[in-house]
Amino acid sequence: MRKLSKTLHQILSIVVGIFISIICFSGAMLIFENEFTEWQNPHLYNVTPLESGARPLTSLLPEILATQPQGAEITYVDIKDNPSKSYTIDIDLGDDESKTVFVDQYTGKILGEEPADIAFFTVMYRLHRFLLQSRPQGDGIFWGKRIVGISTIIFVFIIITGIVVWVPRRGRSWGNRFKISVKHGWHRLWYDLHVAGGIYVALLLLVMALTGLTWAFPWYRTAFYGILAPERNELSTTENNSLNIAANEPTDTTTLTQFAVWQRVYDDVKQRSNYVEISINPDEVRARISDCGNRRASDYYEFDTATGAITSVELYENTSNNSKLRGWVYSLHTGSWGGFWVRLIYFIAAMFGATLPLTGYYLWIRRTLRSKKQHSTRIEQDRLV
Repeated sequence: MRKLSKTLHQILSIVVGIFISIICFSGAMLIFENEFTEWQNPHLYNVTPLESGARPLTSLLPEILATQPQGAEITYVDIKDNPSKSYTIDIDLGDDESKTVFVDQYTGKILGEEPADIAFFTVMYRLHRFLLQSRPQGDGIFWGKRIVGISTIIFVFIIITGIVVWVPRRGRSWGNRFKISVKHGWHRLWYDLHVAGGIYVALLLLVMALTGLTWAFPWYRTAFYGILAPERNELSTTENNSLNIAANEPTDTTTLTQFAVWQRVYDDVKQRSNYVEISINPDEVRARISDCGNRRASDYYEFDTATGAITSVELYENTSNNSKLRGWVYSLHTGSWGGFWVRLIYFIAAMFGATLPLTGYYLWIRRTLRSKKQHSTRIEQDRLV
């Protein structure tokens, strides 16, 4: 078993090692994309809270709309629970044009428009997903995406066989398997980085690979969710939520302006739970539950656009296991489930994953050259005899 695993580990790594390095490196670069974007544009994302509090949407949004071309419409407002973060507002300009602006909710000042995607991160994303290939037209094969997917599948087997090879034959050798020596030359350092360093990040890399495959192959995605979260006939959540709706439904059914409706809905949703982010659309509110765990876990509220009355509630706790798992897959793949420090660990693991094929190539080439040299020496000795 050990000999077979070693052979498979070496052959598979030689074939797809370079692709694994590219996938891991580009993935690591994407982990802190949002933080880097905010760091580059603090004037857009950060505001100074005032004692008077944020202005109500009924006065803030009309003022913003008045600065836009005639016929423009506000279609989306995103409000963070953090009072030091600006509001994000989407504006439909007509003729299939739109823009996103950041607004100081205390002063009503437009801080600027959403920055264009940073070219570096755009390249990293396309490299991570498609090896920079553009999506083919028609029924053409998406080779970039296919190679990334196949390489990731092989990477799973490389990690597993690597763990099998790593397990020492004798119990007394366990301690040495975890050590990285910096005092015994470069070759020993590269060897320890590959063997000991690899085992430290193996589990995280395996999680990233297994979750990442859900974006690569539809058949894998179907099997993955089918096994881990099989769909079951669940009772409708209408009865569970009906009391919740009735308890908070406004008794005043007077027709309101659009932004007065949004303000009423926002106030209603906000007092229901400690949401970290509330996003308002023309007829629906998405309320994100937490910055940790499943980052996509949200409650959804539909409302009457004339009165602001909540008409339907879809609570995250009542959604199907399949839907919950989809959010968890993203969080587990990116490390967003645990906040900054977990993502930092993910970053280090992904960067280390990018070096493993390189140190592996080094060890393989050195071993191959040494074997050839020893073989040549034996031939020369045989000739002398």
